[in-house]
Amino acid sequence: MAKEWEEENYPQHSETQPTTSKALLSQEIDGNDRVDEDDDTFGWDDPYKMFDDMSLLDCLRYLAVANQLSRSVVNMILAILRKKFDADVPKDARTLVKTPTAVGEKNRNVEPRVTPFSLDVSTDGLPLHKSGPTQIWPILLKVVELPKLPVMTVAAFSGPSKPESIIPFLEPLIDELNLIQREGLVIGDKTPWRTPLEKLENFDMINGIVSIDRLHQIDEDVSRKILQGMINGKFLNNCENWTPPQKEAVSQILINIAFELHHHVRHLKYIAFWRRKPSFGPSIIISVTLKDFMTPQSFNFLLYFCGVTILSSSAHQHIWCRVDEFIRKFGKEFGTFYGREHITSNVHNLQHVYGEVAMYGPLDGFSAYPFESHLQQIKRWVRSGTKCAEQ
Repeated sequence: MAKEWEEENYPQHSETQPTTSKALLSQEIDGNDRVDEDDDTFGWDDPYKMFDDMSLLDCLRYLAVANQLSRSVVNMILAILRKKFDADVPKDARTLVKTPTAVGEKNRNVEPRVTPFSLDVSTDGLPLHKSGPTQIWPILLKVVELPKLPVMTVAAFSGPSKPESIIPFLEPLIDELNLIQREGLVIGDKTPWRTPLEKLENFDMINGIVSIDRLHQIDEDVSRKILQGMINGKFLNNCENWTPPQKEAVSQILINIAFELHHHVRHLKYIAFWRRKPSFGPSIIISVTLKDFMTPQSFNFLLYFCGVTILSSSAHQHIWCRVDEFIRKFGKEFGTFYGREHITSNVHNLQHVYGEVAMYGPLDGFSAYPFESHLQQIKRWVRSGTKCAEQ
């Protein structure tokens, strides 16, 4: 009976109608064709229609740059096209993407899209290789009035260490900014400057330099110090040292919290590697979660976390003055709750955070996060250890 039922329902498997692999392949292809014909996306615009009006070299150049392909991969693609399709393409990726062989070019006569406009300037070092001392120190610029405009690289220094003198590093930028404000400016004073920034017109050395940064001073220093101290029992006067089962219980609670972020909070054993706002952003929810594992005195840090969160958004501008009291109270009591030995310059500078926000806007508006993200893109542009700045 079982055999008769099988032959009735699956005749292709019966002994009288054997099915070859070729027939099965034909059936599969025919089935795929039918699926493609009935596909809901059939007739939609071609996502690669932009390549219709581009030459082969332009298409390959777009492929290499948009996907940040390594030089060896691009060279391999070019070799395949030459050998298998007899295509007239260059042999080297540097020729294809037109890698410059020299630096020092300047763009002139470029009119701004908005006027007047203000600029945020940032500079930081970035190691390029794990096994070598080569570093790159770019000068990055962002237009405040155009938040959707990406961060721009205006200059870069590359060498085995940071620039020995700040004058040749910053002076070209200062001169160009002065020309933008006042064309034809001639500075005849031959007295050596203490810093090139003193030459910058309409610039206040006291109020023009940000002293509190959301990334370096707040998230990666004060926030990390407090969380690590509470978890590892460094603040013994106010926080009990957690046992391994307690740490595991807290970790599971944090991991299962649903955040509207691209990255969830990681296990507490990786707290030394927590970086950026995906880890430190949901600190308020984390602090509420930890209430069953900490003493009430430890919640002094809620003044800090709530204050930083409110100062990060212009929607709460009407209560910024109130938050200034929270931050100052937290700073004054920091030594009492966490120990004077843990007070650093960044903890002290928290008393100035409200003044910075009142002058420049919310914390996220002048933080180093976009510049730090652009630094990682710059690092991916370097394909080899020679001519790093040109690359």
